[in-house]
Amino acid sequence: MSPPLLTLDGVSRHYATKPSVLGRLLPNQPVVRAVQDVSLSIARTEILGLVGESGSGKSTLGRVALALEPPTAGTVLFNGAPPAADLPGFRRRAQMVFQDPQSSLNRSLTIERILESPLVVHRFGNAAARRARIAQLLETVGLRADMMRRYPHELSGGQRQRVGIARALAIEPAFIVLDEPTSALDVSIQAQVVNLLVELQQRLSLTYLFISHDLRLVRWLCDRIAVMYLGRIVEIGPAEALWNAPRHPYTKALLTAVTAETLVPPEAAGDVPSPIRPPPGCAFHPRCPAAGPRCSRDAPRDVAAGDGVMVACHLHDGGVA
Repeated sequence: MSPPLLTLDGVSRHYATKPSVLGRLLPNQPVVRAVQDVSLSIARTEILGLVGESGSGKSTLGRVALALEPPTAGTVLFNGAPPAADLPGFRRRAQMVFQDPQSSLNRSLTIERILESPLVVHRFGNAAARRARIAQLLETVGLRADMMRRYPHELSGGQRQRVGIARALAIEPAFIVLDEPTSALDVSIQAQVVNLLVELQQRLSLTYLFISHDLRLVRWLCDRIAVMYLGRIVEIGPAEALWNAPRHPYTKALLTAVTAETLVPPEAAGDVPSPIRPPPGCAFHPRCPAAGPRCSRDAPRDVAAGDGVMVACHLHDGGVA
């Protein structure tokens, strides 16, 4: 079995509530624990889905995985080495597709200039070679080559997102973080973009971290699913295993919300706690219908729960009493 492409080991990312002039954390000040002690790995050509409510830390984890933000603690390894060991090389191999294609594309530049930028940065050929590569990229994502002369505002939302995907593919990456890539699109366009992502992943042997709140889409698209709550991974495993037999009460609540087509998990009453002062023990216990005394006292550890699923819950680790 080949080693994983990406490994996160005990990764945390904290933000200062009142940063210093240089943006550093000061001793004994409150911090926002956006990501807390996350460990996971992504195999080559795997699609890992990352789900959870808004504010759970999904996008922050994606940025840390891409070395766009440094971890406060823990390590990130890509191909067995930290990104900092060869940051230019890592930038060529790891890219991102953003949620909103309108705000992620520079409206003052033509599509040609937008797609040429990463090629120039990474010293791809001469002007003629870059122009040919741009035409190839546009055709790869289902757009006509003559669209390179247009500006972003002249394209539809789906076309702009295809340009965003083309930009991510420009320098032939191996790993792409997809941060809610369809949520800003019309429903009729979402399926087209998702089908394109699947086609590209299979044709180019890409590895995806797919961040989304759409559990039905994640089930269909992803090989495995990681469920995140208040900065922590509470359950991770094969997509069908999580969908058919969720172990963690939070995963069950999310799936119940999907079935009932509601925005708030009905079995998870109350508000999401503050990441500045997370609850002791299991962070989900104030909202959990199955919580017991142990849940408010001891932090759960990861436990193998069968079918390749790991879950951090006292229900699978000796009980909640």
